[in-house]
Amino acid sequence: MFQKISLVLMSAFALCFPSVTLGGSPASATAGPAGYSWFLVDAGADVEDQAALIDEFLAHQAAQLWEFTLERPSTSNTRSGQVRLAAAGSPFERRQGNDGNRLLRWPRVKAGDWTWQIAVEAEIRQRGEELRFVFRVENEVPGWIVRELRAPIVGRIAADRLDLLWPDSLGRRVRDLEAVRAARLLYPGWASMQWFALVANDERGLYVGSHDDTFQTTALGVDCDPDTRRLEAAITKYPLL
Repeated sequence: MFQKISLVLMSAFALCFPSVTLGGSPASATAGPAGYSWFLVDAGADVEDQAALIDEFLAHQAAQLWEFTLERPSTSNTRSGQVRLAAAGSPFERRQGNDGNRLLRWPRVKAGDWTWQIAVEAEIRQRGEELRFVFRVENEVPGWIVRELRAPIVGRIAADRLDLLWPDSLGRRVRDLEAVRAARLLYPGWASMQWFALVANDERGLYVGSHDDTFQTTALGVDCDPDTRRLEAAITKYPLL
């Protein structure tokens, strides 16, 4: 069995974006809280500065950019099983196209001493103040299927002075992110939209949205570590639900 999954996920790392009516003018790319500004793309910066910011983001984040669950359904001859695989520990190749897009490719996925015949590609496209991620998974492992794909994963976001705009039913604003710990919403389900945002002082923010015209089951996720006061934002897709 050969399983191929192609997902188009768009995450816009912007200092100011009207889609969540933040208002104000973009600040400099270094104006955000420590640990929060290093991956932001400043729409007012020149192209070389924007490219440098993207490269810095990928240098820090590539090893944690994705993870997925591989599942073996039970049959008359085999028991069911699950294994969690992640980018960490798997070597990857990096290329840059003539259009400025970055392409990261993991030819095989490693987990300890075991190598899985699965390839993962992440194409990162810059469109103004947005970064658009396209993920492709090619599974050549007989009898196993990719049950869910969590990507992109954006970590190391400082929780200080950030509010969460969360599409829970009619939507709400969460001001105490440390009390959140782990927030999850399914779309379709309790989530009214396929996006959320982290905003600072109503002027700067991070928008994370799934722009997926196949309308696969989607989970929005935000995790906060109370010890480090760092946030992790991610989108999870369930291609078989």
